This record gives sequence, structure tokens and C-alpha cells, in this order.
Amino acid sequence: MNLLRNAREAAGAAEAAGGGVVRISGERVSGRPGGPDDLVRIVVEDSGPGIPSEAAARLFVPFFSTKAEGTGLGLSLVARIAALHGGSVAVDRSRDLGGASFALTIPARSVE
Repeated sequence: MNLLRNAREAAGAAEAAGGGVVRISGERVSGRPGGPDDLVRIVVEDSGPGIPSEAAARLFVPFFSTKAEGTGLGLSLVARIAALHGGSVAVDRSRDLGGASFALTIPARSVE
């Protein structure tokens, strides 16, 4: 939810300039289906202004924020939850939309 909320807010900032796009995609990235090394990557991209390069390294640190308001806990919680499940989260620039691109990679496990 934190990734989607951030993307929506960033895309909203771009909406006035004719943007306003959020895209979510998912894919299997490695391993054999159902195997212990089977991973899923969920990517959330937006057409917002992107992440300043000097802020990218600190985005997942608790209480760091590029926003005027907020606690700075959203992305640190995303990173912590991903790690607790054996995964990770990374940020980059969206090649297609121009804003931020967050890739959440987690092990795929079947639930029985």
C-alpha cells in the first residue's frame, strides 16, 4: 500500500502537466515454479518527478522523507516487510513513465 500511495501522490503532482500515470506489473524472475528459489517481482511505476539521486540512497531509512509532510516511515516499512519475507525493494527511474520505479522482489510461496 505504501508503494501505491507514494506513486499515486507523485503521479498527482504530474497530473497538472498532463501526466498522472501509475503502472503496476508483476513477473516471475527466477527459479523453477514452486521451487525454493522461485521469485516474484512486483514493480510500481509513476509519471511523477522521480527521486533525486542524492535522496535515493536514504529512501529506505526510517524518518527520511522527500515530502513536506509525512513521517518518513512508509518506504522503510516496505523494505523491512520485504526483508522479513526474504525479499528486497529497489528504486530506479521509470524508463517509460519518467518518474520513480520501485521493484519489490519476494520469494513465491504457495499457501495451503
